[in-house]
Amino acid sequence: MTHLKTGWTPSCFKKPRRSASVLLVIFMAAGCNRSPETVTPEEVPAVTSTNAESSAETNAEPDTKISDERATKFAKNLGQAIVSGNSKAVAQLIAWPEIVARAVEPFDIDEQDKGDLIRDAVSTAPSITREIAIAVRQGSVYQLVHVKQRGDEPFALFRLLEGNGTLNYHLFRVRKIRGRIRADQFFSAAKGGEMADAFRNMLVEGAKNFMTAGQISEEQKRLIEDLETQQQLTDAVSFGFDEEALKLYDQLPNGLKRSRVPMLDRIKATPDEDQAAYLTAVNEHLTQFPNDPAGALIALDAGATRKDIDLLLHGHHSLKEWTGGDQYLDLLVGASLAECGQNDLALKITQSVDPSTIGVSGAHTFKLVIGLAADDHAEVLNQLRILRDEYRINVNELDKTAKFLRFVESPEYEQWKNDGVTD
Repeated sequence: MTHLKTGWTPSCFKKPRRSASVLLVIFMAAGCNRSPETVTPEEVPAVTSTNAESSAETNAEPDTKISDERATKFAKNLGQAIVSGNSKAVAQLIAWPEIVARAVEPFDIDEQDKGDLIRDAVSTAPSITREIAIAVRQGSVYQLVHVKQRGDEPFALFRLLEGNGTLNYHLFRVRKIRGRIRADQFFSAAKGGEMADAFRNMLVEGAKNFMTAGQISEEQKRLIEDLETQQQLTDAVSFGFDEEALKLYDQLPNGLKRSRVPMLDRIKATPDEDQAAYLTAVNEHLTQFPNDPAGALIALDAGATRKDIDLLLHGHHSLKEWTGGDQYLDLLVGASLAECGQNDLALKITQSVDPSTIGVSGAHTFKLVIGLAADDHAEVLNQLRILRDEYRINVNELDKTAKFLRFVESPEYEQWKNDGVTD
């Protein structure tokens, strides 16, 4: 039986893991918004309905509409294919060629060369979702949260909970392409961008090789220089060269320095110990990009670790808007607020949340933390039993743990002991 740590940290955002996968390192740079066809996470349409057919007015053609039932079935199949590591099935469900085509659109090269770049990039795409399958086998959880209507089209939201507690969301746009339902946009909240941007960063060198020296326009030169400069910064962060990354950031031209991905990289490279510099980097990013989901995840983490209520609430509001809502997120924020002494606010945010509908032990842990702070001993007992009976997680030595001392003095603790649990 696993033992629950009684001192928890709601770690939503962590510095990226070091990875030998070039594409995955590049994906950490997603968000360089240079193409007018690339939709940034901030620009994802707002949720208009939970039902893909419920909109009274729609611009979609009749034969391209996707019912809520079909969109949800597609999303479930996509999640199963990703978690199982079935790259062939994933390739049938994610429209990689369309995603990569958006990536190469800004490059001023001929169509045949673009086609070569697209084929090369699509061949590497399976490594992206394969990493999710590997993470799941190592203890992460990848779940479909919901399918909701945004504008005229359904979007599927997935939650990725890594074994170390890191939270991320993936958002897929679902639409019909040549008569088949596919996901043709793929956003990562934590990375701050859409997959097309990740591929663009990966393909910039290849595109440059197809350009004729002396015939490259000034606009193309600026595009390539910005992409290459940004990639140098992201590479430094990805491989742990934080001091070098901060120096590179300081050397960026002002326009690029105020772009989303460089500002995110600046936060990742700033030592947590330097609280003033770290909070300056966080707050400047939130001011520049108040609705960025990557910034929202950072705000949650910074707010929880520093007991900053304003940061917590900013992160919760922004991420709730971007995701369309997630009860796990509400519980995480509620537990963080409870730890900060904001019990009434924690209860208000989570009063209608049933952790048993979420299907992960962490949701019950958060509910337990909220119950402890509110002296709701019946709820604490209920969550302890659920963790023990359904997840085989036990909490030992409650009478020696400060957070449980008031619970230990309650009649519910006697019931816990009568269950046959010994501390």
